Amino acid sequence: MKFGLSLALILVAVPSLAQTVPGLAHLRDTSDDARPLSMSIWYPSEEKASGTVGGNPVFEGLAAGPDAEFTQSPLPLVVISHGGLRSATDSGAWLSSSIARAGFVVVEVNAPRPDNAEAAVNEIWQRPQYISRAIDLVLANSTWGLRIDETTVSVAGFALGATAALSVVGAELDVAS
Repeated sequence: MKFGLSLALILVAVPSLAQTVPGLAHLRDTSDDARPLSMSIWYPSEEKASGTVGGNPVFEGLAAGPDAEFTQSPLPLVVISHGGLRSATDSGAWLSSSIARAGFVVVEVNAPRPDNAEAAVNEIWQRPQYISRAIDLVLANSTWGLRIDETTVSVAGFALGATAALSVVGAELDVAS
């Protein structure tokens, strides 16, 4: 009976170990010393999990293939702007990895964290600039620019990132309301 139970557990576990995960790379721009920009780039891959990304007290970490081989191109681009003023790096991994598995290159913008009240107040106005800057940087990058279909660029966000995403596509904030 022990043998049968062990074999059954192995057969259940093996498919999850064989599952492919999205690839993950990082790009950092320091052209603005005061506001360096970090980007996590998620993409479809055939790799097996070799790391966990995005784990924090709010979100469970997700399996990823850091620096996995990029096998398809060009692909549509989705830029994700996540969280609030003090969001942890890769706190949008849950969304970015899902979109990448669906066949997109996903750039998660990890904006600089404000270190004082004045910087935090200005963050809502700076986030749309980070999104635009990230798009320009990725498309101009000698590696990533070739992997992206420039005719299909989208932006998404949640929490403060959603406000920024709406601003990038033309929405105007009504601060009087």
